[in-house]
Order: sequence, then structure tokens, then C-alpha cells
Amino acid sequence: MVQRPVEESRLAAALERARGAEPQVIVIEGELGSGKTWLLDRLAGRAVETRIVELSAREVGGDPNAGVDALLAALGARRRRAGADTAATAAGLLAACAAAAEEHPLLIAIDDAQELDAASADTIWRALRRLRHGRVLVVVASRPQGRMHALLTRGTSGERARVLRLDGLGRAAVARLALERGVEGLRPADAARLTELTDGNPLHLVTAIDGLGPRLRVRVPDSLPVPSAFAEELEVRLAGCGDTGRALLAIAAVAGDAVPLSTVLAISELTGLEVSLDDAMRTGLLDLADDIGQREVRIASARIREGIRHALPDARRRALHAAVAEQFEGERRATHLLAATELTDEAVADELADAAAEAARAGRLALAARHAARAAGVRRDAAARALLLLQAAELATLADEQTLARSLAPALEGLPASPRRELALAGLDFVAGDFDLARRRVRALGEEAGRGSAFRAVVEGGLAWAAGDPDAVLAAAREPDAAPATASPLEAAAESAHEQRRRLLLAGAQWIGGLGDPRPAIGELLHPGDDRPVAMGNAEARIMLGQVALYGGQHRESSAVFAQAVAEARASGSTPVLQLALAMTAFSGYATGDWPGAERDAEEILGLSLTSGESLSDGMAHTVLAMLDAQRGELQSAARRIRAAREHERRRPVPQTTGIITVATALLERGRGDPEGVLLAFEGLEGSAVGATVDAAGAGGWRVLRAEALVRLGREAEARAQLARVPEGASALFGHPQWVLGLAAELRGDAAGAVTAYREAAAASDLAETPWARAVALESLGGALGRAGAGDEAATTLRLARAAAVRLGLAGTTPSTPREGSARPAPAASWSALTPREREVAELAAAGRLNREIADELHVAVKTVEYHLARALAKLGLRSRRQLR
Repeated sequence: MVQRPVEESRLAAALERARGAEPQVIVIEGELGSGKTWLLDRLAGRAVETRIVELSAREVGGDPNAGVDALLAALGARRRRAGADTAATAAGLLAACAAAAEEHPLLIAIDDAQELDAASADTIWRALRRLRHGRVLVVVASRPQGRMHALLTRGTSGERARVLRLDGLGRAAVARLALERGVEGLRPADAARLTELTDGNPLHLVTAIDGLGPRLRVRVPDSLPVPSAFAEELEVRLAGCGDTGRALLAIAAVAGDAVPLSTVLAISELTGLEVSLDDAMRTGLLDLADDIGQREVRIASARIREGIRHALPDARRRALHAAVAEQFEGERRATHLLAATELTDEAVADELADAAAEAARAGRLALAARHAARAAGVRRDAAARALLLLQAAELATLADEQTLARSLAPALEGLPASPRRELALAGLDFVAGDFDLARRRVRALGEEAGRGSAFRAVVEGGLAWAAGDPDAVLAAAREPDAAPATASPLEAAAESAHEQRRRLLLAGAQWIGGLGDPRPAIGELLHPGDDRPVAMGNAEARIMLGQVALYGGQHRESSAVFAQAVAEARASGSTPVLQLALAMTAFSGYATGDWPGAERDAEEILGLSLTSGESLSDGMAHTVLAMLDAQRGELQSAARRIRAAREHERRRPVPQTTGIITVATALLERGRGDPEGVLLAFEGLEGSAVGATVDAAGAGGWRVLRAEALVRLGREAEARAQLARVPEGASALFGHPQWVLGLAAELRGDAAGAVTAYREAAAASDLAETPWARAVALESLGGALGRAGAGDEAATTLRLARAAAVRLGLAGTTPSTPREGSARPAPAASWSALTPREREVAELAAAGRLNREIADELHVAVKTVEYHLARALAKLGLRSRRQLR
């Protein structure tokens, strides 16, 4: 049992107060299996030098006053007088408690209090409400039903009566529970799924974890084993429900999600069942939603739904699944068709295979893979089953979903050995991030096996891309495609998807190999002007187009392209592609100065990872957040983000992630004022395949960061050599090359040369395209002009620098040239640290408004303005409002 530290602490505190002659009454409230008895046992175990009286209401029976009689006997008191009224019995019970607590503190633990007979519940409640003195702690454990629970929790028992509600365990506690029971490495998404299906109930969780064991590391099934005790409890709650109410509950439980009442009626007609909504609602197990007359019903919780479903006879449950399937289409229909099939069913297999082909044609490749795998599960012929599994694995490779790859791999391992099986397994290994194993599988196939197959080109090209080898990508992607041996709709649809990915790899290899503009070839993949549905491949092609624009310095254009890619990825239903599109959108937002937007996009990636288990872009998300933190001066947070990003990179290293993590690390070292650290961070890029790939893609702006560090170390010649290698038109994300030359001139004492270089950097930096580079150039120029005696122009320039910094949410940028012998100032605090009201007031003050004018505009008191302005200035590290301008 995972511990409940908060609840244990409260019980321990109540015990200590009781020891001090402050009597306590605690109610532990929770469903069956929530851990009430466990908490009572834990409390009893720590109650040293305490008299413990335990009573299980379930064991004493339900005869009138049976609970009181058992409690009096346990206290060693005289039996209840025959014919005594409730008040007299309660007084006797109270006296017995006082007597029992004279020598040692007394702990009375009443378990399963919902089973107490009505007379005992009334008597015990009357005694407890009069408990004023003595070293007594009474703990009553009850489900949220029963007379005793209702009496103690209705607020009439005074301040001493407290309720400890045992809610379901959270995702982290579920993961710990799984680890304690031998299931290691449970992913956050799977822990979340387990929590959802069990309501976090410990008993249900233990039953499921012990029943499924290591299989949970592969995937969490949609249906979990249900504890037998739940069935008994459920039957008690259904005791007063008639057949018509039970029938409606059964339909709702089998349907799973919310189901319209009209659909319930249609299913009842198909199955010949009469249903009653009123009867079902009286059980408290059914939720009814009424949205402008569109009424839907659903079982109140996943745990109750599973209990009802499992209690149904197998034949009736399958019949209900078949009837539910008739009411739906797509994924929901496929799920119910499969659940309705006892062994194999060729008609269902055909329908699922057709659904897989339709999904593949629409670019919904993960869905196509799932349908194909389901079709294999009900196909009778072994060869046909094997073919469907192979097709599912190939589609899963294109879908890039790790969860899907992990679940399919064991089924493929069970197939007879063949070149196609080995190639499919290599594809699944690639998706899972085991690149070395995937390469070994491909090499073992030899040169000819699968040659001419678009799928082999995809696997080999993907492995070469991960290795940063554009020549190998080109070699794989240029292999001519042979026509498939079979002509089934699914095979044809899958082959078309493979071919589209091969062509995308070819265009990408030409791009990173520096062999020309890839945009025409990518544009051909987008099918402009036709009526084809939005496909996953469209979003992937759009992402590559956006990258070409981004790394070429066309930041605003890239933002628009990535926004369209995000929309297409959402429409395609591909979580990994959506995460990649969001990652690139976040990076583009960083470039264009939309830092709040970049933060939101990165956080959405991490949220999707938690809910779906797909984490291929988590490294990029953490890296973008680290870059933002580093630029804002939040260096500890940046370091934590970089560590998280490196952990993801270790699991699936690809050049793009490696390159961006390297840049983030350099930004962190720059923020620390350590140019040597910046150079050390870039050692992995200089002269490496990753660095060559980054340069070939046009993302050579990292060399500006490296050159700046060299200049600060007095190595100007090396810095100029670095700047000479910056591709023409490369993104000036981290400062314009002329700005670095201005730094060098200023450090040499060439004030005129510094001003000239800074002017060129400021003129070449666009506020919309590269706001950070512009802010830095303007601030450096303003400082240089001020030192040269051009005060008026310096003030104007510094105001422009301030405007550019405010656009990024910064109070200022890092000074361009630390004065020799002076300490490096700490980075200014971020405007993101301000509350919305503080920022609103600060911005109006920066615009020159007086406090009275700000108060009138915001409809607040002048003192309120003064308060928020003072807090804003303190957070920003400023002394006066003039410094805001």
C-alpha cells in the first residue's frame, strides 16, 4: 500500500491531542478498497502506551444494538440494561470510555461503520457528541453511506469531529505502487491511464497490477481486472434496481463513453431489452447530461463501469457490444466489433482491414496501424494474419508512435522469420529509439532483401537522418520503388504512404546536403488545390518548409507555415507530428520574440507527452524553455531544463535535438558570464556530423554565439574566422555578426569602429524578425554613442533598445561590453515575473502616464497604482519609473 502521509499525519496529530486530554473524533471516509482499514492499522501500530479498542461493524451483525453491546464488551463495561432508552445507553457508553481512559489514553477504532445497525449508530453518536473530557480518540472508518456516517458528518458533532476523505491515488502514487509490486519503468502516460480506469482506488490498482504484471510496461489495456469485492458491493447498490434499470446500466457500461438516450433506445430494441431511465438514475451510478435537450447518459466512473460490464454473462456482453457497434462508425465501431467477437470472424476482419486502408489513405497512419492489428486479431488464416501484422508494423513506423511500436513488437516477434518481418522490426526499433539494433537488423538483411521497397528506403533513410548523414539519406531515398506484389486496398494505401515519406526524405536530404532548394519538391507533396483530406504527411512536409524558412532567417514566414502545420497535425490525429509541429512553432516564437507563445507551445508538448506517452519532442520542448530561461536570467531553471532535455536526447539522439541543446547550453554559459563555458558547449558541434548538418540546413547562427565568446576572451582572429563561416542570410537569432565585430572594436579601443559596426548590426536586425538581436545591437550602439559624447542620439537609441526588450518581456538586455575590471551585472529580472496588473501599471508608467492618469484609466485608486508600481519596480530591479522608459 502506498502511504498516505497527509492522512497519517493528521491522525497522529489527533492522537497527540487526545493524549493531552483533548478528546478527538475523526471520520475516515472512503470507498471500498480506498485504504481505511490500512490507516486504522497504521494508527494502532504507532499508539504506544495506549489502550486500543477495535470494533468491526461488519463482524458484529445487524441486530438492534449489536454494535453497542460489542463496544461495551470490548471496553470491559457492564452490558446494556434491558429496556434502557437511547439516552441512558449513550450515557453508560460515555462513562465506560472515561473509565477505560483513566490509566492510559484510549483509542477506539470502529471499522466498516456503514454496517452498524441504526440503534447502535444513534447511541454511539449521542455518546460522541457529549465527549468533552478524557484522553480519548475515536476513529470511525466508513464508506460514504450508512447512518453512522451521516450522523457524524452532518456538522452537529462540534469542532472535534473531523473528516478525512480518502480520494483516489494520484498518478505519482500509482507509479510508486506499481514499482512496489514489481512493475518498473511505468511511463507517466500509463500511470495516468491506470489512474483513470481505477479512479485511483488502491484495491482495484493492486488487483490490476498483480493480474497484468510486466505487460503494463508495454501498454495499459482498455479493460482491467476487477476485484471480486467490488462485485459484491455493486450488487448491494443495485439491490433496489429493477430489470429495466439494470438493462439501461448494462448498455451504458458496455458503450463506455457518453451515449445519447436515443442510441440507448436503439440498442435496447436490437437486443430486445426494456429500459428505464428513472430506475437506473435511482441507483446513483448513472450521470445524465442535458445539453439543450440532447440528453446523454454515462456510468459515473470507470471503476463502476468495469464492475457492471464484468458482471454481465459473456454472451450477453458480446451481444451488447455488437449492438453498440451498429450505432457508431470509425474507431468506436471498430472497438465494439472486436469486443463482440468471441474467437475469429472473417467478416469483422475484412471490415477492420477496410477501415485500416481508409485511414491510411486519409493520412491517419496510427489509426490505420491499430485497425490492421485488430483485423489480424480476428483473422483465421495464419498467413493472412501475419500479413496484417506486418502492415500494421510498417504503418506504425510511419506514424512514429512509440506506444504503438512497443505494443506491436511482441506480436511481430512471434511471426515466422522473414526479411519483411526483420525490416518491420527494424522500423519499430527505430521508432522506439533503439537505432543500433535497427541498423543491425537492416545490415543482417543484406543488400537485396526488400530492395526497391519504399518502406526499406524509409527505414534506412530515417536511420541515416538520425546519424546526420545526408549522403546516406540520399542513397536510400533515391532507390527506385518497385510495385507491391499484392494489390489489396490496405497494401496499396500503405505503399502510397511509404512513398510519400520516401519523397520527403529525398527533399530533406537535398536540403541538409546543400544540394539545392527543397521547396519545389516539398510543395509537390502538399497536393495544392485538390480535395484530398488533410494527412499526416502534409503536416510533416509543412514542418520541413517552415524549417527551411526559419533557418534561413525568414522567421515571420516560418511562423505562418508552422501554424498551418499545427492545424494539419491536429486534423490528422498524429500526436508525434503535432508535438513536432508545436516544437518548431515554439522555436519560431522564440526567434520572433513571441516568448509567451513559445512557452505555451512547449508546455503543450509536455502535456501531450504525459497524456499520450509520446515523448519524441520533449527534448526540444525542454530546450526551448531552457533558452527562454537563460535569456531571462533564470539560470537555475534553464540548467534543470537542459538536464531534462539531455535525458530525452539520450533515449533517442537525433541531430536536430542535439544541435538545439548545444545552443541552449551555450546560452546558459553566456548568461553565467563564462565565455570559456560557451566554447566548451560548442565543442560537440565544431567539426562533427551534427555541426555539418546544422550548418548545411542554414542554421549557422550558433557561430555568432561562439564568435562573441572568442571576442570576450581576446581571440578576435578566431572570432572573425567563425563569422566568415556563417551562411549568408542565416538567422540572426543570437546576435548579428556585425554586432560581434563592434564588440571586438570596442574592446580594442576603436570607438568609431564600434559605433559603425553597431549601426550596421542595428540596421540589419528587424524588430519583427529578430527582436533580441536588434535589442542587443541598439543597446550596444546607445552605450557606445554615450561614451563617445553623443548624448542625445544615445538616449534615443537606448529608448529604442528598451522598446525592443519590452517586446520580449525583458527589463533590459545583457550589456554588450563589460567594463574592464568591473563585476558583471546580474541579468535583469523578466517582465514575465510581474502579475497582469503590475505589468499593466508598469507599461502605462513607461509610456509617461502620471499615477493619477493611470488610476483614472484603470478605474482604481491612486494608492493602488502606487502599490503595484512599487512592486513592479522592485521585481525588475529598477529604482525609478524613469528607468522603465
